[in-house]
Amino acid sequence: MSAPAGSTTMAQRLAARFAARAGSEDVRDYWRGMDAILSVATGARDSDDPHRELGRLLSIPFAAFAIHVLDESRRLGIDRLYFLAREGAAFMRICRRLARARGEAMPGATYLGASRASTFLPSMRELSLREIARVWYQYPRQSFSRLLRNLSLDAETFGAHARRCGVSDLGAPINNPLAHAGLARFLNDERVRADFTMARDRARELLVEYLRDRGWFDAKFAGIVDVGWKGSMQTNLWRAAPPARLHGLYLALSPIVSDDAPRCSRAGFLADTRADDWAQDQILLNGPVFEMFATARHGSVRAYERRPALGGRAGRVRPVVEHHPEEAENFRGVFARVHGGIEGGIRAIELAIGRAGGWRDLSGVELRPAVLDLMRRYIVYPTRREADQFTSYSHVENFGVYETARYEFTESIGRLITSGPVASALQRVRDAVLRHLWPPGVVRRSGVPLANALLDAELTRRARR
Repeated sequence: MSAPAGSTTMAQRLAARFAARAGSEDVRDYWRGMDAILSVATGARDSDDPHRELGRLLSIPFAAFAIHVLDESRRLGIDRLYFLAREGAAFMRICRRLARARGEAMPGATYLGASRASTFLPSMRELSLREIARVWYQYPRQSFSRLLRNLSLDAETFGAHARRCGVSDLGAPINNPLAHAGLARFLNDERVRADFTMARDRARELLVEYLRDRGWFDAKFAGIVDVGWKGSMQTNLWRAAPPARLHGLYLALSPIVSDDAPRCSRAGFLADTRADDWAQDQILLNGPVFEMFATARHGSVRAYERRPALGGRAGRVRPVVEHHPEEAENFRGVFARVHGGIEGGIRAIELAIGRAGGWRDLSGVELRPAVLDLMRRYIVYPTRREADQFTSYSHVENFGVYETARYEFTESIGRLITSGPVASALQRVRDAVLRHLWPPGVVRRSGVPLANALLDAELTRRARR
């Protein structure tokens, strides 16, 4: 796929015109970045394969982020990078390829088998409402059985404890954990606490040994690389087994401020909600598009175990990986075509780095404004074809809710309108759309003229409050 005819020349003319008129280095950098992007892969709307087209589009933020990781590692003095499973596998490959194309060294790179499920229990200080609030904040209305799974606590042992504490239905949602008598008894029960401490300490011992084998404690300044979004795995690792210093490098970040700590910092590249920049925040209107297609196909880490070894000696600790059948089906289907588009885009960027100017001379920070504009166009103002094709994707949630996320709008507009007072019917429809994982995609599929512009205006109005 190539850029539309004449688009690069047009970008060059615009760059010269704006730079001459404004005399601004920021303006010149913006158009240099846009010129570099247009020279590799703009959205060629006449592509025969929209899935490959999406992959080509995603190669641009992925490559810009990889360049940013290399730049920041050098600037901060990071001596070892840890790429977190599973999205980190794609970023590690891209970083290595672009570092090689740029003729520069990158810090030692290690792929870390970790997940929220495998790191949450080792990170807990105690069994309390305060500690489980870190799960509840993102996933409210947990049932007892789901909470035990998220805490990686044995369902049989702790389920029996819960029933002994008066919880008759382990599958019933806990609407208000502060007022749930059975949960209170469970959290304060001495036998529960003793079994929890034993399970937590065993899980932490395995995690620490795994990290030690991966050189975690030898780094003077460790960097972790992931797609985002809260940086919760970084928080878990820092609480369970802190290295000397740790910095998180994320494609996009909406952090929980209370998770910040001295010597443990984090920053988002395309979006960081602490910047109070609405243009950045809109990237988070469709986080799944980045997460789905950076995800490695090897399955999700559930825990750690010690493998048997010869001669009666203790074996090394390795991650326990769980495969989901639907994920395997995804990777065999349309995901493979998206991945093909990403590969084609990265290959074109490697070639562009070999030439003077453009990708070769621009930093991640200099590329970011143009990349933001490109992705904001896709996320906020998708074409009808882009919005329609998204419903063919799905994403398996391996923590919190354990569901498969799909992107069709499944609610009935008629039922929403008639389910309450007429005066608030529009608000009910709007709220239902905003609950969706990609609201602008739903609006585009509605076919209502100018609906995406109205949604953009409404979200911008809310952000200005």
